Amino acid sequence: MKLVYTSGSNEGKEIELKAPFISLGRETDNDVQLNADEASRYHAKIEKDGSIWIVRDLGSSNGVRLNGQKIDESAPLEHNDELRLGGSVFSVIDPEKVGDDSDVTSATTAVGDKPAQAKSIKKGDESAQKRIRLMMTGLIAMILAVASGYLVPALLQEKKSKPQLSVEAVRKSRLKTSPLHVIYKHETSGYDAANNDYNLSLYEVVIDDHKLSVRVENLNDGVSLNPGPVEISEGEEMELKMKLLEADDFVKAESLPVKERDNSYDRLELMVRAGNRGNAVEYINESGLLPAAVVDAIDHIKGLVERKLDIPRMSRSEAFARAEELLLLGKRNYAEKRSEMLNLYKAIQQTDQALVILSGYKQTPEFFPELQELNNTCKKEHQLFIEDMLKKADIEERTDKERALERYRNILNHIGDINDRDYRAAREKVYLLERALKKDRR
Repeated sequence: MKLVYTSGSNEGKEIELKAPFISLGRETDNDVQLNADEASRYHAKIEKDGSIWIVRDLGSSNGVRLNGQKIDESAPLEHNDELRLGGSVFSVIDPEKVGDDSDVTSATTAVGDKPAQAKSIKKGDESAQKRIRLMMTGLIAMILAVASGYLVPALLQEKKSKPQLSVEAVRKSRLKTSPLHVIYKHETSGYDAANNDYNLSLYEVVIDDHKLSVRVENLNDGVSLNPGPVEISEGEEMELKMKLLEADDFVKAESLPVKERDNSYDRLELMVRAGNRGNAVEYINESGLLPAAVVDAIDHIKGLVERKLDIPRMSRSEAFARAEELLLLGKRNYAEKRSEMLNLYKAIQQTDQALVILSGYKQTPEFFPELQELNNTCKKEHQLFIEDMLKKADIEERTDKERALERYRNILNHIGDINDRDYRAAREKVYLLERALKKDRR
């Protein structure tokens, strides 16, 4: 995909889009420097998300217009779109979709073939030939006038009024034709502290070729289930794709480090792929610190298993015991926030996970109000902490870029959601400061 200037002194100049993204604005440290006065210092960026190129407005004063319409925050780019950033106008070109000449050219060529028929007229009749040439010239001129007066404006109007598709709509269209592959596996062995017992268990789900396969083993309960694969509908598969591969999902999360324990082994693995989107996460003896998005994704998979094969996700007593265990971990991390603020973020993860587990049950345990209160308190204090960090980094950016860069990186470590507004702002600052410092060192 590339951009081509369609006006100004740079008309015809091409800009190749490169992953992960390019920045556009007046400042010289942008990938593309915009000379127009109407452009902001950091006007917009164009980033690749899977197979989709997305333009994002970075809070510019004049906004970003796509095919004549001002975008809210972001929008996907398609071949032949018109992109306006301040006074700079670009055409979006996808080399793989460049087609033949327009209908206007075809119409002109077709008419241009007509004079060849006049060659069959006798050479002696020069006056007749002259009259035919005049008639054909007038006819061509008239057709061109009609084409330029009606056809071209109509084509331009069609381009201007092209509906602005959302990123979600484009992603859904791309995912619809891509087969889904899912492997979810959770195996435990050894001493189970929650139940004060030793156990060996396995829960495995495989989705492939529109079929769902499940294997459940639990030594203590005497459970051994391995029903044959069942078909899943196109709608069910699409629902899973949108849930497991949406923009703010778990696939970009980093796995936590492996921790060995002598008395137990708990391994959770989740791999998802559809087309060119997907990733894998693995947690060993760290199931108490799963991001809420991972818990939600697993719960969605187990929900499908429950509907299709009548295999329950988790008994109510197990769910309540697990949620209470997470509450206790959250309270401990909250109490230790003064020694390390990252513990506050861990407390948010644990209480979020507990709330997700309990959301599937109509009846709630006695500790539920305490869990909600702790979750809300942690989130409020965490937001104030991040806001304070951002203010300090903004001041340091003018006096000490190195220190500001370190603080922005620290902010990224304290925010787990890559689509969080503050996370995106800090990531942009890290990118720009790294470039500025590299330029200063030269």
